[in-house]
Amino acid sequence: MGKGQFGKVYKGRCRDSSVAVKVPKNQNLTTQELEDFRREVAIMSKIFHPNVVLFMGACTQPGNIKIVTERMTTDLESLLLSPKGKTIPTIVRMKMARDAAKGMSWLHGISNIIHRDLKPANLLVDQSYNVKVTDFGFSEVLKGETTKDTYGPRGTVLWMSPEVMNNEEFDKTIDVYAFGIILWQIYTLQEPFTNYEDLGEFKHAICVKGERPVIPPHDPTQRPPRPTPQSLVDLLSSCWNHDRRKRPSFSSIVNSINLILVDLIIDDPLAALFWKNHFFSMKQDLEEVVWWRGFVAGLAIETGIKDKTRFDVLHPYLATFGSEAKKVTIFDFNQSIHWFGCYYAKESAEETLQEIKKLTSKVWFHGFIDQYEADGRLSRQPPGAFLVRLSKTYSCFPFTLSLSAKKHLRIKKSNGEFSIEMKNYTTKHKTLIELIEAISNVFDPPLTISCPQTPAPHAYEDN
Repeated sequence: MGKGQFGKVYKGRCRDSSVAVKVPKNQNLTTQELEDFRREVAIMSKIFHPNVVLFMGACTQPGNIKIVTERMTTDLESLLLSPKGKTIPTIVRMKMARDAAKGMSWLHGISNIIHRDLKPANLLVDQSYNVKVTDFGFSEVLKGETTKDTYGPRGTVLWMSPEVMNNEEFDKTIDVYAFGIILWQIYTLQEPFTNYEDLGEFKHAICVKGERPVIPPHDPTQRPPRPTPQSLVDLLSSCWNHDRRKRPSFSSIVNSINLILVDLIIDDPLAALFWKNHFFSMKQDLEEVVWWRGFVAGLAIETGIKDKTRFDVLHPYLATFGSEAKKVTIFDFNQSIHWFGCYYAKESAEETLQEIKKLTSKVWFHGFIDQYEADGRLSRQPPGAFLVRLSKTYSCFPFTLSLSAKKHLRIKKSNGEFSIEMKNYTTKHKTLIELIEAISNVFDPPLTISCPQTPAPHAYEDN
């Protein structure tokens, strides 16, 4: 499966299960080396967590040294540097970082174990992009508040904290420092500190100058570029803080990444705050899917609208998840904001809901149907027929005007104003209805026939 300085890793089968067999290159261990190996085995045998690679057995007999673990697909370093890794969305990569933090939180909190060599190569990934911590060769159980290396620093220098480099006392937060560098790699898909080749210069830069990787102002992996969330900047800065006492715990990091995920998924800061306030708890993971009833309850609290049936107009376009369409996803919530505006904010909810009701009552408004369905509906209509449908392709073009003869024009929404991509019409309008009414005579023939639509489903409450 792979090889390195330590030795080789082989694919294997153990009692009908796929496993990885780690065979060290050096099989003739000294008494101290054998003791260290047995210590690693002892540590691994006590750890059971979904985000820590499962230890399944070992042989500590000299000449036949090996460790058997569950088999994973690849390691995080190889994945991030591969062409496939470049295509993984930022949100998925951030969930991978959360997995690693969960595994480390278990090591620190339950087992009181310092990993000491946390780096992308020691984070394994399966086919579903689940991440698990591995390789406890340098790990140790912390017996007091701090410890110190007797024979010099251990670990990998690029992820090594300043206090370890300086041979000072350290604690579990050395893993937090390493995680900060890893999180930067996960976000940027870049390797850290590539401008250094001399170890002395590198140590001076980290320990004296306080140099850290540059946090980009925009997500370098997204097109069009999207600003780096301030919540991510704050977490990175706190993780690699020179003062170890100011670094967060891994439990706190997990919570921070959940909040970062909201900022990455939801474009509008006020909408992101709404989701954080109502569907996030420090004691559990971020809720990405919520019941329609709970979603409406949150809207009622946020907007002050007591009559919850006022939000029924949103149901056909938001409660689309699950067999009975009773749930709302965070992704659909974000999309609905591009479509309909700030219906979740107290200052604009009343006006926005009224406008949504007017829009969705129009015969020519067909909701979310694809291009082929639109062409099919229009094919049975005479010239001059049209419909407007929702679009998810580009957030700045949330609607599409579909005409007969299989013609489709994107409708742009910017700063609350609507316009259409036409050379002979550049006027902007405050509402989509105003835009459609204004451009009807621009076409030849004029848009005078609203294409009939199938009835929208009725909104309903949860049982």
